[in-house]
Order: sequence, then structure tokens, then C-alpha cells
Amino acid sequence: MPEPTARNPLYPPAPALRSAVAVLASAWYLAQLLGGFNGDVVTFQRYFDRFLALGALPFEYPPAALLPFALAAVPHLAWPVPSFAAWMSLPALAGYVATWRVKGPRAAFAYLALLGAGAIATVLTRYDILPALLTVAAL
Repeated sequence: MPEPTARNPLYPPAPALRSAVAVLASAWYLAQLLGGFNGDVVTFQRYFDRFLALGALPFEYPPAALLPFALAAVPHLAWPVPSFAAWMSLPALAGYVATWRVKGPRAAFAYLALLGAGAIATVLTRYDILPALLTVAAL
């Protein structure tokens, strides 16, 4: 881990955090626009409702998948995309701050740029950010 200095602080400065929040806000806005077309979050909510009613998940999902399914159902709304997108913005922002702390500002900017360029339409409407961040942390 790099040592904090005046040129390389331990946490991102306010302008860097604002840019990260702006990218995530753009992704959240896209989630709103594409929410009617995105069946994943609605499916996650149905899986969680089925788990509550029957105590069973679909066979292709491990028990740990219950966490992202619960995020689609808490709070339980008729249109769960906004709440799921808000929940998924927390690990995305945490990944940005962790990248800043461990690898420095250039890597954090690359993280943000790749997130914005490659996955801005899906980063907050799928739970793929969770296993991706866990994999990067394990490496």
C-alpha cells in the first residue's frame, strides 16, 4: 500500500469523489431509463419472494446469491430497479475508494473510466460488481 503524502492522499479528494459519484449517478439514471427493459432486477426480486414463501432458490444459484436477491427486495417496491441501483452503488464506490488506497489515484481513475466506459448501463442493474470486486480483492 502506498504511503499517504500531500500528492497522494490516503483517501480521494473531494473532486475525485465527486467524479466517481457523477459516473454512478449517470449509471443510476441509465438504470431508471432502462429499468422497464431490465428483467434481471425484477427476476432477483421474484427469486427472493420465492425464497421467503417456499424456502428454496433456483438450483443454478448458490446460497450466497441470496444477498443480491434481497437487495432487489429491500425495500419491497413495485419497481425495484431504483432501490437495487442504490444498493449496488455502494460497492462500486467502495471499490473506487479501495483502489485509490491500495493502488493510487491513477489506478482509481482507470477503475472509474473502465466502469463508465464498459459497464455504465449494467453496473447498477446486475450484481456482477460484487463477485468482480471480491475477485479483485482476492488477487
